[in-house]
Amino acid sequence: MHKKVAHHLASTLKSAMKERDISISLLNKRTGISRETLYRILRAESLPTTEVLLRLAAELHVSPASFIEVESKERKRGSSTHADHDAVMTLLTSIDHRLARLESL
Repeated sequence: MHKKVAHHLASTLKSAMKERDISISLLNKRTGISRETLYRILRAESLPTTEVLLRLAAELHVSPASFIEVESKERKRGSSTHADHDAVMTLLTSIDHRLARLESL
């Protein structure tokens, strides 16, 4: 599952960067995330930590949950992947709510 998530996250990040015309250098400067880390995420070689994911989402003005893909085949099977995905989505939804509260302060 991690490979699928990493590839989806990389694709989503690339699209968001392209839509906003943000380079790796600019994203590095604005978020403080090292270029090496950004390149590894963009090549789907690693998953970001929660902190890095939140920084990326905030800078790109997207929900952290947008980086997670629902795999319909896995959801239909009711596999442990489904349970893992639900846990991640619950965590990201909670993070979204906390961010919204912080932004309203």
